[in-house]
Amino acid sequence: MTSMRTPIRFLSGEIVDELEADDFDAIVQAEKPVMALKRHLAALTGIPRFRQQLLQDRIHLLDDASLTSDLELQLVILDFQPIDLMSILDFILACCKGDAVQVEEFLQKPIDPNSRDPHKEVAAPLWAAADSGSLEVVRLLLEARADMESTVQEGSTALQAASGKEHLEVVRELLQAGANKNAAALNGFTALKLASSKGYVEVVQELLKAGAETESLGRNDKTALHLASLKGHLEVVQELLASRADTNATAGNSTALHLACGNGHLGVVQELLKARADQDAVVQDGKRPLHFACIKGYPDLVRELLVAGADKNPAARDGHTPLHGATAFSHLEVVRELLMAGADENAAKGDGCTALHLAAQGGDIKMTRLLLEFGIHTESQRHDGATALYLASQGRYRLPKSRGPGAEVRLTERVGSWKKAQAGREAICGARFALQQPVHEDGQALVVTQTRRGCPKPDFVQAELPKSCSRSSESSTLLWSTLRHPN
Repeated sequence: MTSMRTPIRFLSGEIVDELEADDFDAIVQAEKPVMALKRHLAALTGIPRFRQQLLQDRIHLLDDASLTSDLELQLVILDFQPIDLMSILDFILACCKGDAVQVEEFLQKPIDPNSRDPHKEVAAPLWAAADSGSLEVVRLLLEARADMESTVQEGSTALQAASGKEHLEVVRELLQAGANKNAAALNGFTALKLASSKGYVEVVQELLKAGAETESLGRNDKTALHLASLKGHLEVVQELLASRADTNATAGNSTALHLACGNGHLGVVQELLKARADQDAVVQDGKRPLHFACIKGYPDLVRELLVAGADKNPAARDGHTPLHGATAFSHLEVVRELLMAGADENAAKGDGCTALHLAAQGGDIKMTRLLLEFGIHTESQRHDGATALYLASQGRYRLPKSRGPGAEVRLTERVGSWKKAQAGREAICGARFALQQPVHEDGQALVVTQTRRGCPKPDFVQAELPKSCSRSSESSTLLWSTLRHPN
């Protein structure tokens, strides 16, 4: 026995579909039977329900009209109606506000769901709805076959707008509808990068589940892992690593580990190291993650990297080591960590500058004392001949000096070397130095006087120490101070 079928025809008489009794009964029982039938026909023909008109005996049936199996139904396909600029703007505003009733009215006219102003200065309807997080309006526009890849002037799509605002349900709806999960805006950001940079874990999970690329660099030269590591979003980093994101990808002048170290994100550093990130990764300027952690002053990160086996004495392209960086920025605890781990305290940069030079030049008395405790060479000269003592004097700072009984203080600069290196500038230029504590075992003090340009070279004079300045058990630490220049 043949089951009863309900035919639906075009006005030309051509059959569009013949519904089986069970299918027709399911449509009839819907809250809005005609709308349900239009959706069935949209899936069959690819024509959205908003452009369909169903007729019975050439009478237009409303969406909530009742249906019976004995009806003869005709399908009419409608063209989009032209609308003026003000109506377009009203339509987009309704999408922004999430006004589903008004959006439905516009689409029923029917109008093109991609209607925009001529210069595309205003967001596309779907982008506006996704950005505002209106799931109902997004569903209406997708049903109307709105272009999911339509962009705003910055090049971002509706999926990127929803991802960047953490509209999780909208993201799911767009992904299910087939939105391009790897589309990049003009700045190189994809939906995954946006969500990763803002720490939206659930959005990241949805995008990764949909197969979003983790290694896309794009114009901004950073992957999602770089961005999450930069901002310290630990859970996002864990999700990306679970999806096998490349831990050693280089973006610009850093890896993910460089960025995490440079911003003090200990948990992220630990996760990256656990995932076998290269603790000694070298980037364009020769810096390694340890350089970043030392320059920014994060002792916990320095300790973590050293425990992971990071090189203690790597030199960047300009020759500076992590110890130089930590010293230059007065990170005392970081310097202590490095020295206790065995970092070379006498390592010199390309210009011959050691950590002691940097501490003395900056007037950092605590740093200078720490370096001396670990036995740094006090006589080391830069390539221009300057010692740490000279640099301290130029800045009118005190400088702790030397170790052990009988140690001597020497001022090693000469006027001639400074003329050559500093385009004629004289050494010390008229500063007078006086010894504040004993120098020699024989109780003699050394006073050094140098004059301005054109005057004789430095004189080295022996003088008796005042009785009040008798030698103590701590004579290994000597302090120089700059006195007022004589008239």
